[in-house]
Amino acid sequence: MLARDPPIDPDSDMWRPFVEAYEAGAPPQGGFGMGLNRFVQGFLGLADIHETVLFPRDASRLGP
Repeated sequence: MLARDPPIDPDSDMWRPFVEAYEAGAPPQGGFGMGLNRFVQGFLGLADIHETVLFPRDASRLGP
């Protein structure tokens, strides 16, 4: 698994844009974003989120 997904170096340049955004005054990120579909799924005890979406998208249907 380590050969396929090597550990991420926290000091690598890929993180520089995020660090610069916080240094420039970006608000802290984090929180909980639960949409109406997820709420309905949990409320009704449904197993699949596609049962709550009016126009679910999948590999065979990419448009409404």
